[in-house]
Amino acid sequence: MFSLDNYRQVAEAYLSALEERLAAGKDISRIASVASFFVSRVDVLVDQRLEDKIKITLTGGL
Repeated sequence: MFSLDNYRQVAEAYLSALEERLAAGKDISRIASVASFFVSRVDVLVDQRLEDKIKITLTGGL
């Protein structure tokens, strides 16, 4: 998954499927889920923000 919106869509689909199984009288006690979120995209954004803050600190806000 590459975005929070995509994660929300996946989570909603998972929960919807569980609800459908329950409504059909099917067992959900042994169903598990795994979702992989690519941290590298967040990491790149955080790195840039940290670099910006360091520059501001070193230049005295200039």
